[in-house]
Amino acid sequence: MAEIGKYLDEVISTGVAKNDSDIARKLGIKPGSVCDWRKGRSRPGPDQAARLAKILGKPEVAAFCMVGGAQSDESRRVWEVIAQMLQEAETKTARRDGEPSEGVVAWGGIEPPTRGFSIRCSTN
Repeated sequence: MAEIGKYLDEVISTGVAKNDSDIARKLGIKPGSVCDWRKGRSRPGPDQAARLAKILGKPEVAAFCMVGGAQSDESRRVWEVIAQMLQEAETKTARRDGEPSEGVVAWGGIEPPTRGFSIRCSTN
């Protein structure tokens, strides 16, 4: 759950929200839910994870949130790999020549477990 706290802190540090109550308002949830996420008592559901990812502009946030909700070790591992792939893809494609890129889309192609995972990037 430490990962969730990191992203919540980022929402505040980037000025997207002023505090946890403001985060809750932007996500359409009760402030106590954000507090529970920080304390590890609960985790964002799929809808909240998607909204949090959207307001941060980081798709890997949704995958990191799903890690905690995975029911099996195999599912957890898949979500962890997807989150890492998205994070790496964002890092690799977010800038060109030191400037933010426009129209860059990153997505991960999941192959059979024996072959691993791959990242494919394309432009719009």
